[in-house]
Amino acid sequence: MSRRNYANDQTKILESYKYNNAKLYWKLLKDTAKVKSPDILVTSVEVYFKAVNNPDDPFFQPDEDVLYLNICTR
Repeated sequence: MSRRNYANDQTKILESYKYNNAKLYWKLLKDTAKVKSPDILVTSVEVYFKAVNNPDDPFFQPDEDVLYLNICTR
């Protein structure tokens, strides 16, 4: 069986599951997605967003480029 025929068959199965068996539909989608877990830690994301939303953090403060752009656009 060629890859194209296989893909067409899988598409037909997916379409039939979509309307007749939602549980199998989502299982097939999940199995074919091949989702890779990210290499970033959740704590890193937490620290980043805390810094972005903290006005006292240097990351939150505008740098010279932003300040210059604001002055030039007036």
